Amino acid sequence: MHDKSRSSRSSGRRSPSTTRCPTLREIAEQTRLGSTSSVHYHLRRLEEKGIIVRESWQPSSIHLAR
Repeated sequence: MHDKSRSSRSSGRRSPSTTRCPTLREIAEQTRLGSTSSVHYHLRRLEEKGIIVRESWQPSSIHLAR
């Protein structure tokens, strides 16, 4: 993988028009959580606290709450 694409993926700094939310598996790998179930648990807790918003009708849709 070319360095530029790797750094933009890992830093999460892309322009809004090209941004894609990571999958549960990608989040698990980057955070070293043991499973996608663990990721789902933590995302649900963040959503309950009002920190993030997820679109139930759109997979991999996570936004910071304002």
